[in-house]
Amino acid sequence: MEMMTNPDSEARASLMCYITLSELAAFERTGKWLSTDHLVASARYWVGNNEQGAPWLDRLLISRRAESLAMQLVRSAVPLGDTAEFAAVLFDNRRLLSNTNRSPTIAHVYRLCQNAVSGASWPKAL
Repeated sequence: MEMMTNPDSEARASLMCYITLSELAAFERTGKWLSTDHLVASARYWVGNNEQGAPWLDRLLISRRAESLAMQLVRSAVPLGDTAEFAAVLFDNRRLLSNTNRSPTIAHVYRLCQNAVSGASWPKAL
């Protein structure tokens, strides 16, 4: 059973970064964005591998914001580097939170996610 807590800004930024990187890796490899099923699975995977859960509405809002951010990054032609590195981080979520293991690209995406979640309004936990 998922924890139904109200995640803090760091957890939201981490989840958003995780999904943004997932979107970028999927787009780089297939030319398509993640399907809704894959977005849901990615968010559940993140929740299952972290000590802090997130209500479904938070995950939905974060997933949509992550998708939008990924699209903006692709449209802006920001050099993203090797998506194989994204995949390595996606499978070892702890690396995403570690400043020492973050590439400049991942650090940049994480900062964008921190900025996105810090100014957003979030639903109250039930």
